[in-house]
Amino acid sequence: MDFLSKPVDPSELGLRIRNTLAANAYRDFLGHHDGLTGLPNKVRYRKAAAEVLVQAAANGVEGAFLHIGVDALGRINDALGRVVGDQLLQRIAKRLASCVQTEAHGELSSDQHNPTLYRFDGDEFAVIVPYMEGIHSAAAFINRLLEEATISFHRSGAPEVFVTCSIGVSVFPADGKDADVLMRNAGLALRHAKQAGPHRYEFFSPQFNEQALSRLDLGAELRHAIGRDEIELVYEPRVELGTGKLVAAQATVRWKHGSGRVIRATN
Repeated sequence: MDFLSKPVDPSELGLRIRNTLAANAYRDFLGHHDGLTGLPNKVRYRKAAAEVLVQAAANGVEGAFLHIGVDALGRINDALGRVVGDQLLQRIAKRLASCVQTEAHGELSSDQHNPTLYRFDGDEFAVIVPYMEGIHSAAAFINRLLEEATISFHRSGAPEVFVTCSIGVSVFPADGKDADVLMRNAGLALRHAKQAGPHRYEFFSPQFNEQALSRLDLGAELRHAIGRDEIELVYEPRVELGTGKLVAAQATVRWKHGSGRVIRATN
């Protein structure tokens, strides 16, 4: 809301209009870009994903969503501080952006879209690959992303830190035709990649969904397991082989699941 008193000075009017347009453009930029890295944010990611999927469906082509997660960023934040963690994210973002930009108008681009990097959430980035001729055509690009995201960091008085990333990949239309489904599947693939070890990538498999649903089912059933008297605590002896002397005992919680499975948790 603004006003000018008559008579209006044309130069003042022009200045007010320019300032208003600049302020609106800046608000729009903040709404669609990440404040830390300057990359397009999750809002832009979802919008672009929907556009790419419409074009891919019309042309009958394949593409992929890549979710890139920084390995063990939480431990770095705990040891060196959040400021250092943010600096690492900025460095990784620049290196990933440079790698993605080299693919513009290349074999992973469609007629209307190039591969694009986004800041997805927390320690995650995302890349939309709008076109590929089979999974093998994206494998070299994924490996380059892994290498570019590997950096070392050293602060005075602290040990040198090597930072790596892992990548989860969902392929469209094979792994889904909806943006939210493909994002979720790429996230599941990323979690499996991290569980298998740092600095690696995994393609989504329907098995990942089955495992996630199984964990949800077990979690819900565990809430009722005590009431059904399915939980028991046992102590397993530890014996010194040379003397046969009992030296310790290991506590084990056993859950006798209704299906007949026995699930153990030791301490």
